[in-house]
Amino acid sequence: MSDDYRAQALQHLNDARTEMDSGEPRRLPFAALRLRMALEALTYERAHAYREWLAPGQCEAWQPKRVMETLLAIDPNADKGGTLAVGLEEVSGEPAKEMTQVGTEYVLSLSTIKQHYDALGSFLHMPTIKQLRQGAGQDMEKLRRRCNEVAEAVHKVLSSGIFNMTTSFAVDFDCDRCRTRNTRRVPWASYRFETWCSTCRAPYIIAGTMEGGTVTPQAKSWSCCTEGCKGRAPLWPDEVKQGAIWQCPECGAGHILKLVCRPARTDPVTS
Repeated sequence: MSDDYRAQALQHLNDARTEMDSGEPRRLPFAALRLRMALEALTYERAHAYREWLAPGQCEAWQPKRVMETLLAIDPNADKGGTLAVGLEEVSGEPAKEMTQVGTEYVLSLSTIKQHYDALGSFLHMPTIKQLRQGAGQDMEKLRRRCNEVAEAVHKVLSSGIFNMTTSFAVDFDCDRCRTRNTRRVPWASYRFETWCSTCRAPYIIAGTMEGGTVTPQAKSWSCCTEGCKGRAPLWPDEVKQGAIWQCPECGAGHILKLVCRPARTDPVTS
């Protein structure tokens, strides 16, 4: 599947260049369509490299932005390339004095997807009635410049000497909310990034180094309102909303979250 997506991306790039080289402005939207499909193919191919760490159905979205955001929640370097070099260690554990470069990989980044994908799509629709009345039709020269930029970005990724390289190591954690086992890839260095549970979307922050790290749930602890009870319950960001109900784990008392209106402080603040 990975090789198929890469081959399709190359075919879409070649087709887009044929449209761009025609010299006919009316054919530029066809180039934009092909380039969007090339961006999709390269993103799906990248997802294939992380297939063993993806939960079932986790990457079923077709939008490349959403797919890449899912990958970045698994590995903060998922949209970054790198150079691979090998060498023989003279002393175990110490870097080799002589390294031989194997190749460099260029990866389609989330920023490139955000910059161009929707912008290309805007040229695949008829101008609105308002735009036509204002004389603001489609700017074909602007589209040509954008197509050239995207074509260069796609070509750079496809020119990589190696591809789908992942060099991070795995960190496992059980979600505090749904108990699902999650696996995340972290760099061979210091790291700190946000992620979420693959099943219930509970947010976490993973931070640490090669020596060890922490997985911190982003839930806030709420105190029971019952007099004399010291019970506290964790509420996740998506649970803190008007009308939400939670139960104290100590006394069993029910609680409901409501918006509260209080008088604003009007007296001057003094130090």
